[in-house]
Order: sequence, then structure tokens, then C-alpha cells
Amino acid sequence: MTRTLPKYVNGYLDRHGKPRHYVRLRGRKKMPLPGLPWSREFMEAYDAALNQSAPVIVIGASRSPPGTVAEAVARYLGSATFTNNFKPATQAMRRAVLNRFRNEHGDKRIGKLEPQYVSRLVSRLRPYAQRNMLKTLRGSRLSPLARGVRSPARLNPAPSSARSGCSPCPTPALRSACGP
Repeated sequence: MTRTLPKYVNGYLDRHGKPRHYVRLRGRKKMPLPGLPWSREFMEAYDAALNQSAPVIVIGASRSPPGTVAEAVARYLGSATFTNNFKPATQAMRRAVLNRFRNEHGDKRIGKLEPQYVSRLVSRLRPYAQRNMLKTLRGSRLSPLARGVRSPARLNPAPSSARSGCSPCPTPALRSACGP
């Protein structure tokens, strides 16, 4: 009867017929394990591999020149800040926004991008896309790019003559107190 392998362990026979076993944790390099599964030597190496804080692999960072938008986006998407602080739906939205931004502007140097340039890029988008882009840029390592960029206008702003100098009141009772 064959025993199953411990969690995160992959095993196979190499071309010489020797059994090979590796611990494969998400975001880390695979680590070889000595000996046969469940042996004392194997389990000691397995425990050490699980408890070791191995450096996290940043996908795409090695293919991007340092200091570019592409490198900053790759590092942010691989960071614990991104993976631990947001729910999957937020991660998916922000990943899509950042990948689109990286595809269009990945070769540009972050230090050379001015907030005015980013403001022009954001102003070409629809209001909901503007809001998503600004939230994503401000929450990421690209936040210096979003500094000074104004939030998008409301979808249906009232004409300036109708505003009468104050902000809109949230409840009907307050609206009647404000006047026409």
C-alpha cells in the first residue's frame, strides 16, 4: 500500500530511476528534500523548508529594467501588501488596471513621469475607470505618480449656478433647510 506524500511535496522518478522530492510553496522556489518520504531525514528537511522564510519570487521583475513602471508594477503585484490586504475581487480589478498601465507605459522610467502626464492619462478615461485608476495608483508603489492628480468629477454634476456655493445635502430635511 502506498502512502501519500506530505502537503506541498511533489515527487517523481528522474531519468536514472532515482526518486526526487521537492517542497513547492506558492511564490517560492522549489526546495529539494533528501531521502525517502516519511523518513527522519526527509521530515526534518520538510519541517525546515516549511518554517524557513525563503525569499518570495517576484514574477516579471527580472525581465523588467530597474526603475521602470513595469518593474514597480511587478514588485507591487508580488508583494505581501497586495496579496494580504485585499479581497480577491479587489485584487483582480487592481491587477487588471495595473497590467493595462504596465502594457502601455511599462518601458517608461518612474522618475521621469510627471503628475501632469498621469493627470492627462487619467482624464482620458471614463469616470469609473478614472476612480479605479486613481485608487490603484494611490494604493500601490506608484503613488508618487498619482500625487496632485484630482479625483474624477461626479457622473452628473450640477451646473455651477445651481450649487449656490455649498455642497449637496445628503438628506431631504437638510436640503429644504438649505434653500433653493
